[in-house]
Amino acid sequence: MARFNGTHWEPVRESERRARNGAVLCNDGLITVGQHVDTFWLYRRGDAAGGAMGQTAESPQRADSLLDLSGKTMAEARRILCERGVQLPDGNGNTAVVLLEDGLCAHLKFEKADQGWKVKVPAKGLIELFHAKPSWNQLDPDRRVPFLPESFDRDVVKTVSWLTDTEFLSQAFVQFSDAVSAYQSMLGGNEPAWRRLQRALKDARVSGAEVDEFHNAVERMRAEWPATSRALSGLRELSELFLETEEARAILVRAVEQRASEKMSEIESSIRSELDQRFIATREELAALEQRIELDRATQASIAISVHESRTANETLLRKAESLRNEVARTSEQTQSSRTQLARIKDEVEHLESARLSAQRERDEALAASKAIDERLRDFSQEARRAFEAMVGASDSHAAASLAERLRDWLAGAGKEVPPFMPSSVPPWSRPSAGEAKIIDTPALGERLSQEAENHGIQEQDLLMLDAFVRAGEPVLVAGRMADQSLRAYARAVSGGELRLQPLDPSIIGLDDLWRMPSTERPTAFALAWHRAVTCPDEPVLVCLRDLDAAPFRLWMTSLLSVLAAPDRPRNLLITATMSSPAGEAAAPSSLRADPARALATVVMRASQEAVTCPVVLGATLIGMPTRLAMDGSSLEPSPGAARAICKLEADPVAIARALRVAGAGRVSANGPSSESIGAWAKFWSDGNSNSAPPFLQHAVRALDNLRDTR
Repeated sequence: MARFNGTHWEPVRESERRARNGAVLCNDGLITVGQHVDTFWLYRRGDAAGGAMGQTAESPQRADSLLDLSGKTMAEARRILCERGVQLPDGNGNTAVVLLEDGLCAHLKFEKADQGWKVKVPAKGLIELFHAKPSWNQLDPDRRVPFLPESFDRDVVKTVSWLTDTEFLSQAFVQFSDAVSAYQSMLGGNEPAWRRLQRALKDARVSGAEVDEFHNAVERMRAEWPATSRALSGLRELSELFLETEEARAILVRAVEQRASEKMSEIESSIRSELDQRFIATREELAALEQRIELDRATQASIAISVHESRTANETLLRKAESLRNEVARTSEQTQSSRTQLARIKDEVEHLESARLSAQRERDEALAASKAIDERLRDFSQEARRAFEAMVGASDSHAAASLAERLRDWLAGAGKEVPPFMPSSVPPWSRPSAGEAKIIDTPALGERLSQEAENHGIQEQDLLMLDAFVRAGEPVLVAGRMADQSLRAYARAVSGGELRLQPLDPSIIGLDDLWRMPSTERPTAFALAWHRAVTCPDEPVLVCLRDLDAAPFRLWMTSLLSVLAAPDRPRNLLITATMSSPAGEAAAPSSLRADPARALATVVMRASQEAVTCPVVLGATLIGMPTRLAMDGSSLEPSPGAARAICKLEADPVAIARALRVAGAGRVSANGPSSESIGAWAKFWSDGNSNSAPPFLQHAVRALDNLRDTR
């Protein structure tokens, strides 16, 4: 590699090559063809990081070695390059540019020899010469082998023969012998004289494409063998004397006459052929003209026939006009008769209009009476609907429930809303009214949970943890002083603000008591939520079991978990629970290995640092309507990394399956529960050892420990 410093090229050392100096910028990724350290390259100029005048390695070219033999004659330079050999730099290829006499140069290919490098001469021995730039002679030859600082134009100026002396003389002797034989064969033969002359010139190889080779051979003969050249000049003079003899002149005269005769025959044949073609074309034009005349005659006959037909058609039109006049007269008489009939019809229409107005008045009176009856029926229908709603809550009669549903469908879209005459037997917190909500999909849920956490002053990670457990089908114990506020925030993000509350008391001693109230046999809020989830599978239904510690839940908790793990459980039923005592205030947690409460996924909701300034605490109205998540029924698949981490846990298969569902549900946000926290919860649920619970589960373990006092 080399740099050009303005006057000559100088090598770039290995240490400089990796440094971004001001002269050359080298990119190792562009020069990967196995070049040696001494390989020289030519770089194009251009703007680079090294400066506006620096060289760039964006398009590298191999620099050609330069040999200066301009002080030698062409013959001496040929012997040096072809016989003695020269020295070329290692690793820079087998080509070089050689400066020769008279400002010429040649781009030659070399081959390795014992004494160095020798020119590899082409088969015919012809070497192309180019013009050399005067500035190349100013390069310093003492700095190793110089290299061209730029590429050169490859316009061939001339060609020379660089065969060896033996090959050249042998070729010249053969050509001379062929020329003598050609001159001798020209004197005899049966062919025309001009053909013998042409063949003689071709056999002597002094015509066509071999003229340049002949001239090159003559020039080399004059330069290196002047005596032989003079002998050839004498031979040429002898040939000229031979051509001045009477016999040679007669041969040339006969050749010229024969060639002229043949040329005249060719011209005569060409003229005759052209005249024949013109005669044929003229005859074809005459035939076309006669056809056109016949066509004009036929056109004139057709015009005469058309004139006759036009006259006949005109007479026919005159007869039709007379017939139309008679028809107009008859039509006028019919019009007069129609006017008389129209007057009679107008009288009948006035009579019918009077009858229509009378019927319209009777219809309006009937509509007014029907509207009054409809109002009374609507009032009765509203009262009946309320009564049937109370019947559905008070009895298990399938017929009454079916009739109530049919009445609801039939009365859908009735006019005004009639207030109930008595309060419903179903409490409003068990069946909240459906408000207006915006439907969202799962990818948008993470942003909604973050907004509601900010509005209600809850830590975002806690609300995302709650969502992951609930949508994974786990019954979640929501603990902490922010539990109620967290459930309202979660309801606004997932279920359109609807939260069904199921208060528990000591009378709930079995699983069936969660479906029917023991005292009234009415359906509970849990039963209504389950029914709603079954009838509306694409709508999430959120239910909360209030005051779990007020009921002996250990008697039926295992059964409830088994029912919720069954395949026919509606997946859009989201179940949470709260406790009456606050969480996080118990002493150090004890072992929960034998307590079924550890099966509950417990999340302690904590207030955020900005809780005192959130809109809900300040009593401000929340902007935007609640949202409802569209439940598409797709499976909850965790990420591959989380799945691998959870499957490596030393826990029972049920715990691992629950953890995988939670990890899949928690992918709605980047701030959701990590695979480590979900794995720690699964490990705690599997072995029940609260002493090994990680720090982030300590609050949840204390909340579960508060339930131990409930019996």
